Amino acid sequence: MRGSNLVLVLLQAGFVWCGLQFSVLKGGQMNALTEKDGPKLLSVLRRGGIMVLIMSPCLALKHYMVKRLRAGWRDFMASYLIRCYFSRNGFYRASMGDSHGCGGITNPDAAMSEGVRTFVDTTIELGDAYVSTTMGVVCHTFALWKLSPWLVGFAWVYAAFITMATGGIFGKKLTVLNAGGL
Repeated sequence: MRGSNLVLVLLQAGFVWCGLQFSVLKGGQMNALTEKDGPKLLSVLRRGGIMVLIMSPCLALKHYMVKRLRAGWRDFMASYLIRCYFSRNGFYRASMGDSHGCGGITNPDAAMSEGVRTFVDTTIELGDAYVSTTMGVVCHTFALWKLSPWLVGFAWVYAAFITMATGGIFGKKLTVLNAGGL
């Protein structure tokens, strides 16, 4: 399982790097078109085609690995919860309720299954977003550093300021809305 996580992180880093390379290729394509330089345009298009040929199987591998991770994690969590559910009469307590007058769960095994599915899917989506965002920030920071180290500092300060300002303005309102169930 750990090996597949490492593969997913490396694939995500590759996708971010390829995104940067596509930006560079797009600039080269526009330059070649502006200069009406046919051989240069063909070279740029050839490099872009090679990148697409390389990244297409990598994208398929990433989707396969995510689905495999999702299925394995669901299986593990469902097995664990089923063991807990059937130990010490947990199934009886879940379906009958507790001693405080709270009613039982109508279909506890379906509720566990849905909870596991929702938890795993949400966690994997958030993890993927976190990894892709982190890789994007790192790769773009290096690309911007090549242009000007001063721009990197300015971008980080600007991002920190805007994040704090947005959190200060909208954070409390969104917390109240989220707590209210909207």
